[in-house]
Amino acid sequence: MRASLRLRVVAAAVATVAVVSIAAGALLVALVRHDLRATLDDRLAGQARTVASIARSREATQLALALNRPENRGLRFDEGITRVLSGDTVILEFGHVPHPFPKPRANGYATVEAGHASWRTLTRRLTADPALDVPANLRMQVARPRGPTEATVDAVRRRVVLLAGLGLGLTAALGWALTGLALRPLGRLRIAAWNVASTQDLAMRVPAGTGPVEVDAFAESLNAMLARLQTSVAATEAALDASRGFAANAAHELRTPLTSIQANLDALHRNPAMPEQERQETLGDINAELARLVALLEALRTLARGEASEGLSTEQVDFADLVDAAVEGTRRRHPDVELTFDDPGGEAAVEGWAEGLEVLVVNLLENAATHGNAGAHHPVHVRASVEPAGDEVRFVVDDDGPGIPPSEREHVLDRFGRGAGARGTGFGLGLALVAQQVQLHHGAIVIGESPGGGARIEIRLPASNGKLG
Repeated sequence: MRASLRLRVVAAAVATVAVVSIAAGALLVALVRHDLRATLDDRLAGQARTVASIARSREATQLALALNRPENRGLRFDEGITRVLSGDTVILEFGHVPHPFPKPRANGYATVEAGHASWRTLTRRLTADPALDVPANLRMQVARPRGPTEATVDAVRRRVVLLAGLGLGLTAALGWALTGLALRPLGRLRIAAWNVASTQDLAMRVPAGTGPVEVDAFAESLNAMLARLQTSVAATEAALDASRGFAANAAHELRTPLTSIQANLDALHRNPAMPEQERQETLGDINAELARLVALLEALRTLARGEASEGLSTEQVDFADLVDAAVEGTRRRHPDVELTFDDPGGEAAVEGWAEGLEVLVVNLLENAATHGNAGAHHPVHVRASVEPAGDEVRFVVDDDGPGIPPSEREHVLDRFGRGAGARGTGFGLGLALVAQQVQLHHGAIVIGESPGGGARIEIRLPASNGKLG
């Protein structure tokens, strides 16, 4: 089972305090032990100096009496031991000496065990008055028990452990309470996030600006993520709706030529003796419907390629040359259309997908040629122009047809969208292809009225030094 953040923070605080307490307590006990042992050694050194002073001015036989005189009782030999040795032989001994008591091996401080107790000893050379008849190799050994010192150290250690335990308990209690207060904004954030998840309402936002800086930063990041998700989901839903509508319209448009082809083929199959002229007319209808079907499939393929724009290669294109070539092609396909092209006479460079730009120009010219106002005494008039204008290139096509009413200008840019006055047998994909390529190339499209009363469609594309890239 995973521990909560609150428990982890409290555990970390308690562990930190425990480590610090152990280190501080161990240092304190070590310092107390060192100071008490130093004090004990100082008392032994003072006792040794006093004994040495007495020994230098009195005969050895009078040392015992001198040590017990009132002015020397401050030595308090009842708390320790004083021994005078000649070589390894003890010649004088004072205090409660446990037997056997180790004889000194060398001068200086030492710790020995005797009588089930630990003793601290100091051994020094003892020098008497040379005029006295005493051995020359005297040594004194003073000793005091270490029990009181160790008892004091143990008492300090117990108090340190007790205080550390109390400190850990207090740290845990205060840490639990303070962590609860500190994590309360996170709790509110969790509840808000749960509400978003349970309601699936991406328009909801978690509260921000009322908690600590870190929590507010997290809340703002979460809100930014929700905003991106909301935009992405909305775009996905719109794309799904458009795809469903597109599939339905495509199925409808495909059904019409296929049904016509099937009907004509059935007629040919049922009437093997059909007159030749009628047979040729039927075959001509089949070829026309097949041509419409191929054109529809090609338009759908172009739309699909435009949707996968990330994999398309871009290059610098002379847009004026591209329009000039498209105008010549349109003239050949529509010899009854008077198509005029105002060549800028210079380079109008844009950067983009060359095939897509050609689709844009060809479909715009085809749309104008198809919907122009052809009469009994005059042909369709279409005028195309390219104009470099600073950091953009403008492409304008005017026709003299019925025009596009303002209420239909957005609709005709949709897939399979056709205006009320649309002519011909198109599928309503031409301007949709134009709009797709304009968006793909980060341009703009404006539909208005031409000087001849028809439709004016203006395309604005970034020049090669513009925003494209």
